[in-house]
Amino acid sequence: MANTDFTNAQALNLSKITHRFREAELVWIGSSLEVLREWPEGIRVSFGQSLRMLQNGLPAALNIRPMQSIGRGVFELKDADETAWYR
Repeated sequence: MANTDFTNAQALNLSKITHRFREAELVWIGSSLEVLREWPEGIRVSFGQSLRMLQNGLPAALNIRPMQSIGRGVFELKDADETAWYR
């Protein structure tokens, strides 16, 4: 059976690693969060996953478009289901 308990040294090393990366701030403008909450669950999940990936400096799973005219680090995310496009 494998030992899954962390030693104090392992926990300290993990703490150093996780503090090196700062999650980017996510800012909701106007009613954007309320609008997102009204979308179908699958669309909300895919947007949530992609937003979390972008916050952590990873490429989004959804199609994205940089919106540099609005600001640095601003992206439009796009997804669709059988009835509509969401962005």
